[in-house]
Amino acid sequence: MTNNPAGLLVVFAFVAAAIGSVPLAVVAFLLAGRVRPFSRAVLYAGGAVGVVAAVLAVVVSIISPAAGLVVAVLAVLTAAVLWAVPLLVARAVLVRRGLDGQRALRNATVGLPVALVASLFVVFGDFRRYNITFLTGTEALVAWTALVLVVFLGPTAVGLGVTALRR
Repeated sequence: MTNNPAGLLVVFAFVAAAIGSVPLAVVAFLLAGRVRPFSRAVLYAGGAVGVVAAVLAVVVSIISPAAGLVVAVLAVLTAAVLWAVPLLVARAVLVRRGLDGQRALRNATVGLPVALVASLFVVFGDFRRYNITFLTGTEALVAWTALVLVVFLGPTAVGLGVTALRR
């Protein structure tokens, strides 16, 4: 349950990652016109979002150095788990389906914000509960499983859909 700050921090980090995935994808596609290959554009876009996270960590560090360190570590872990892993999984699946690596990453990047924003509905559930961390037992198991599937396989599903539309 989110009776302590740690549970609430996880929810805030997830929401920030979901919201941050939209500018990540938009900036990557805007940079793709100037920067080749697309993987480099994604890397630069991730760096730009990382600079925003670093500024946030510095601002929080002014208030409390320990809290600033927590925000910095949480930002890095969240970006790795919620952005890098789903993109790598989607890219690998799309490459196995016959796409070249850069096209596969491009299609997966389209799916990242879609999957993360869609997963917010799983995180916040219905109107009777505050968020997923309040669930227990079978409800929690089903909700957490659905969340993991949407986050990690959502970009793959959207990427496959984009690939099917382009053929």
